Amino acid sequence: MHNHQIQHASRHEGAALPKNSRLPAFGKSIVAARQKGLAPRDLVVSLDWSLGKMLHRVVIPDDTPADRVDLRFVVGLDLWLAYRQDQAEKARLVADVLLAHNPKRLISVGLGGLPVLMFLKGGESCQRN
Repeated sequence: MHNHQIQHASRHEGAALPKNSRLPAFGKSIVAARQKGLAPRDLVVSLDWSLGKMLHRVVIPDDTPADRVDLRFVVGLDLWLAYRQDQAEKARLVADVLLAHNPKRLISVGLGGLPVLMFLKGGESCQRN
């Protein structure tokens, strides 16, 4: 696991935690690392079980509403939001939730058909097809 120290890694900042929220799949290991002062260089937030398998990732499956996921641990992280293009609407909702928790950078990647790459925070705000 490629980790690096980050200041205040265990602090949770950003938006308030919604009622009945839970960590996304694989989120416990990321939270445990953050509590030890470690963080992945990049974290994939995947909306599909098949995306990002070889990377540090968390998964928010289709049956999980975006506003019911505890994503406070993304504070200060470089994030990649990976989704299938038919999940674009949910990807926008998840991006809003992620941005509310103040990641360092958020890059959105829609796969299927022509790939869609968007820099949502931390780079020039642009869309590339």
